[in-house]
Amino acid sequence: MPAAFHGTLPGGIAPQAARQHANTAYHVVRLAQRLDPATLDTALARLRQDPAIASAEADALIQHTALPNDPRLGELWAFEAIAPGRWSANFAPAWERSQGYGVNVAVVDSGVLPHPDLGSISPAKGNVAEPGYTFISDCIMAGTCPIDTTWDKRTQAPFPGGEDRGDWCGPAETRLGLCYWPSGSSWHGTHVAGTLAAQGNNLLGVTGGAFRARIVPVRVLGKGGGYLSDIVGGILWAAGVHDTIANPNPSRIINLSLGGSISCPEYLQQAIDRAHQTGAVLVVAAGNYGGSTDYYSPASCRHVVTVAATGPDGMRTLYSNSGQAVALAAPGGIGPDGILSTLNTGYDVPDLSSAGWTYIRYTGTSMATPQVSAALALLFSLKPDLPSDEAVALLQQTATPFPVEGVTGWGAGILNAGAAVDRLLAQYPPACPLWVEGARYTAGNVVHFAGRNYTALQGHTAHPGSNWIPPVVPAIWQQGGTCATGG
Repeated sequence: MPAAFHGTLPGGIAPQAARQHANTAYHVVRLAQRLDPATLDTALARLRQDPAIASAEADALIQHTALPNDPRLGELWAFEAIAPGRWSANFAPAWERSQGYGVNVAVVDSGVLPHPDLGSISPAKGNVAEPGYTFISDCIMAGTCPIDTTWDKRTQAPFPGGEDRGDWCGPAETRLGLCYWPSGSSWHGTHVAGTLAAQGNNLLGVTGGAFRARIVPVRVLGKGGGYLSDIVGGILWAAGVHDTIANPNPSRIINLSLGGSISCPEYLQQAIDRAHQTGAVLVVAAGNYGGSTDYYSPASCRHVVTVAATGPDGMRTLYSNSGQAVALAAPGGIGPDGILSTLNTGYDVPDLSSAGWTYIRYTGTSMATPQVSAALALLFSLKPDLPSDEAVALLQQTATPFPVEGVTGWGAGILNAGAAVDRLLAQYPPACPLWVEGARYTAGNVVHFAGRNYTALQGHTAHPGSNWIPPVVPAIWQQGGTCATGG
């Protein structure tokens, strides 16, 4: 064994053990401590200067590619590959090609709470793009009234921050007619956000369908729900076209897991049209009344993607609305086969301690809707300039047929994220190979990631986790580069 193995490396780092490799020309040296990338590069450079050493390279820990390492991934039946008896949305095969990086998705809902599987809201970290905004105009519904507020002083202006303050109803809210009976907070927006973009490969909880997309929280629902006029403000702000309030992070996808029993009013349609003109896709819930979408908004509006709900058997659930407006179905769950996602344990106000972080199964078209939003994020990440209408058509064309023929009002089929990604790459093949998590790269390799090419500056293994993706490690990847076939 070369004498260099018995000395110290830069910084006084000593080898802990050495063994002969199966390829007898090599030895494997284990260090006494883990090195950061810069120190490791320096150590390898020093070893390569030793004339007794032919080469020195870092060993690498390799995992299965594509599937995240989140411990409750196996409980997310809706994300699994399609299997007999399980009519899933087939996200797992898509994740090796796209995880939604670079795509903002607005969650127009009850607000979003900080959660270790999502990130913090203020300051925005993790998969949260920014703190968001609240558009609830009634301070009682928002839970923001001063103690001495009277009926005629309930109106409030929109304000920064989309964090959920709770939508519980006590006796006072019931007397005011906001709710039919007392109830606890639903933390609905946090659940939707988790299904959409809970962080993947963080060894924690669940993963979202687009686990590298970023959430923009928009709070429009409070105690008793939310007014359509407030939802209009949230839609316009999410799309970046609000008349008076700027949005530094406009969203390509706007998720609306909400609705009410009213045909689409003109003022709502006008807001949707303005958002649609920016290139945003509005994905909306069909509703949970087991009736027609004709009398439900925003599901009955034009320029939206209305989503019905199916169970593990591939059949539309009894609670899901249906009708001509439905574009697509996705797993919404039923009974014990609900959709597991992020939640909070607080009964009324949120519990922001570590004891408040939890995961719960919900069912509904609200749970199906963010899966379609997540699938769109996978497509837009691969091809940012993909026209919105074309992206929606791709989802419809690649949807899995329902297990029975001749049904109407259920949409084009069941969302199939893996098939949609396959179709997109077949139609628009990138000139360079896609960057793949878990792969080994050498200096000079050129890959395609989130609509851009990147050139490897040094050899390395793309370990699971966001710290290794090309845009965030400029010491390893440089934007730009061409492949032999162009790019």
